[in-house]
Amino acid sequence: VVRAESSGLAHGWRLLVRRAVDDGVTTGDFSIDGSAEEVAASLVALVDGLSLQVEVGDNRMRSARATRAAMRSARRILGMSAP
Repeated sequence: VVRAESSGLAHGWRLLVRRAVDDGVTTGDFSIDGSAEEVAASLVALVDGLSLQVEVGDNRMRSARATRAAMRSARRILGMSAP
């Protein structure tokens, strides 16, 4: 039961990110290399991995640092310029 619930949540999260990627490509805000599905999977993996590091208390990866790292990496993945 837990596995099924987790799988459903993960699928919903990836779908939400993929839709956001699709919307950004459509509006010209994002210039991606690959499919929206691949880019969404990369973004989800990025956020999940950084979240895990923060959650387990990795002293090198505090919440604010993880957020900055995620934003920098997401900009590159999405083909956006730096702010």
